[in-house]
Amino acid sequence: MGARRRVWTIALVLVGVGLFAAGCGGGERRPRPGQAPGFAISTLDGDTVRLADYPGAVVLLDFWATYCAPCKRVLRHEVELQKRYGPKGLQVISVALDRDPEAVRAYLQENPVNFPVALANAEIRKVYGGVATIPYIVFIDRTGRIRYRKIGFVPGDEAEIERWVARLVDEGTAPLVGP
Repeated sequence: MGARRRVWTIALVLVGVGLFAAGCGGGERRPRPGQAPGFAISTLDGDTVRLADYPGAVVLLDFWATYCAPCKRVLRHEVELQKRYGPKGLQVISVALDRDPEAVRAYLQENPVNFPVALANAEIRKVYGGVATIPYIVFIDRTGRIRYRKIGFVPGDEAEIERWVARLVDEGTAPLVGP
C-alpha cells in the first residue's frame, strides 16, 4: 500500500509541475470578446504607453514576469516577430508583472527588446481578466478587437503565435466579417 501511495504522490507532483511549466500561475477570467479595453501604463523609462497610441496596428499585448521561464522564451520570440512584422504593422507591448521594477531593468539590460516594456498596474490586470496565468498574450487586430488569447506556453508554441501575428497583419485594414 505504501508503494502505491508514493506512485500516486509522484504522479500528482509531476502533473502539477507540468501545469506550472505550461503557464506560471492559476486560473483565468478572460475579458469578453469585442473591443480591447484601453489602457495607459508607465514604461520602465517613465513614459506612458496607451493602446490608443497604435491606431490601425496589430498589437500583441504580452503579460510576463522575470521569474517565469516560459515568459522569457516568449519574449525572445517576440523580439524576432517585432523585427519581421513591425514594418507590416505589428506592435508588441510587453507588460511586466514583477513587483520590483529593478528586476525587470536588470533582465532587460542582459536581454534587450525592441518594443515598449511597461509595468502592470491593477487596472490593466483587471480589464484584461485578472491575468493570473503567464505568459498571457492578447492578440488585438487593426480595428482594436481582441481576436485571440494565448495562455501559457510550451516549446513549439512559437509557431502558433507567429501564425496569429501573420494572419492579423495580412488582414490589412479590410473590414472583418463574423464575431
